[in-house]
Amino acid sequence: MNKIIPLAFALVLPSIAYTTPLSAAPATTPAPTIDPAAVALLNDSAKAYAELSGLSMNYTSFEQKGQKSSNLKGTISYSGADKANVTIKGDDSMVFNMTDGKKLYTQVDATTVQGTAVNNGVARAMVLARIPTAASVPLPALIGGNSPLSLEFMKWQSAQLLPSNGVKLIAAPGGPALTFDLYFDPSSKLLRRVEFASENEGVKRTNITILSNVEANPAFASDSFTFTAGNGMKEVSELPMFDPRLQVGASPFELMGKDLSGKAHSWKQYAGKVVLLDFWATWCGPCVGELPNVLKNYKTYHPKGMEIIGVSLDNDKKALTDFLKTRDLKYTNLYDGKGWGNVDAKNYGVRGVPFTLLIGKDGKIAAVNPRGEKLEPALIKALGQS
Repeated sequence: MNKIIPLAFALVLPSIAYTTPLSAAPATTPAPTIDPAAVALLNDSAKAYAELSGLSMNYTSFEQKGQKSSNLKGTISYSGADKANVTIKGDDSMVFNMTDGKKLYTQVDATTVQGTAVNNGVARAMVLARIPTAASVPLPALIGGNSPLSLEFMKWQSAQLLPSNGVKLIAAPGGPALTFDLYFDPSSKLLRRVEFASENEGVKRTNITILSNVEANPAFASDSFTFTAGNGMKEVSELPMFDPRLQVGASPFELMGKDLSGKAHSWKQYAGKVVLLDFWATWCGPCVGELPNVLKNYKTYHPKGMEIIGVSLDNDKKALTDFLKTRDLKYTNLYDGKGWGNVDAKNYGVRGVPFTLLIGKDGKIAAVNPRGEKLEPALIKALGQS
């Protein structure tokens, strides 16, 4: 089977900017330094994009995060205010996000495309926001005819002119340290290169994205922004949030991950126990919101045979270990640092968190996704307390 690049990867870089706190900076923070010449260059570029009816280009991205490096390439195109297509190319495959102005089409795997109705006027922006590189922050703003300085989710501490027709943007304090170096074609004023750098909790990250073969106002084929099911591809309106084989009475899949000490776990060691298998992450608000309920039930029913196995979809090990220490969470957590690519999350087909399975004493699934007020009754039944 051809390898498909996970869609989740396409959202990793933008999430840094989108999740940067927007709270007011401390009183000691220096006043922003915004160079009028930099503002003028950004505005000129936004104006140039606003005058276009469409655009097509290729991108090549080189990224380094800590000791890990990766490369991506693909295409970006749009026509008018409501049609766009972003592709991510692998060695022998291609994944796309596309809109015809009426639906957002997201390729999930080699055979499945999710089609979701969208409002005309926002569809193009939704696709462009999925550019899997540093360009996902400034480029959609510029294509919309706006300077990146106007982005509501970003606060800028500095905007300075760079040599070679560039602008350096530095994010305001209060979140991860972020910088964007944007370079523009001196003739067309269109973006040609983005250099991104960040540092969060000691982990440094850089991304260089080059935009090439840029063609303004191209003549697109009539089906350039149209998805038609066929050739082994099907459209679905909703995706299952987990492998549909995970039903009450079925056996859970084997655990493939290791805990924070490097130890593997198997269901055999939990024979005769009732186990809550909890897929979660420290960055997941609903997961953290459910935690008091989980801990309340754990305190009550652990002495009666309840165990918990967490599967963390975190990328940052320090964030996870600090969270576990602060909350005094001593039960097992499996972690491999791959986020949505976590080996057990992929094995269980998990597409959203929180997601839980309650495994009974017989080793079979006793309840699927028992959370909130449903958790305790499911535990009581599985433990044979009723």
